[in-house]
Amino acid sequence: MTDRDPTSPPRTAAGEPPLGMESPAITLWLSPAQESLGRAIIDALRARAWRGALRVGSAQAGGAMALATRLGADSAGDDLRAALAGAGAMAGSGNAAASGEACVFFLGSPGPFASLPDAAQRLADVDLIESARKRGVCVTSLEPLPGSLIQLMEIS
Repeated sequence: MTDRDPTSPPRTAAGEPPLGMESPAITLWLSPAQESLGRAIIDALRARAWRGALRVGSAQAGGAMALATRLGADSAGDDLRAALAGAGAMAGSGNAAASGEACVFFLGSPGPFASLPDAAQRLADVDLIESARKRGVCVTSLEPLPGSLIQLMEIS
C-alpha cells in the first residue's frame, strides 16, 4: 500500500483518474501583469496530474493569444462575455451539468465586466454569470462583481 497525499485527486493503478473523475476544463481570465499568477496556477495544476482543457483569455486587445502561448494554453480570446457565454458547452448540449463536463472560469482580471457605468449592461453581465452557473460552470473572481455596493444595489 502506498501513501497518497490526501489533497491529491484519486487515481487508478495506471495513474489515470477514475471514470467520471476527469479534470475540469479551466479558463483563466488574466491581465498580462498577472502572467506569474497564471504560471503558478498552471504549474500547481500540472503537478497534481491535471489533464483537462486549459484556456487563457485577456481583455487586452490582441494580448490573449500571446499570453496563452506563453502559459502553454489555448486562447480564450479577448471577449470575456463571449468566453463566458460559451463556457460549459460540450457536444452542442450547452449544459455542462447535463453533459458531465466540469468547467471552472477564474476571473483574475475582469476589467470593466459587471462594473460599466450603464446599469443595464451591468445587469446583463450579472445575468451572464448566472446563466453560466446554471450550465454547471463554476465562476470565481478575485474582484467583486459588480465592483461596488452602489452598482450592486442598482441591479438588485
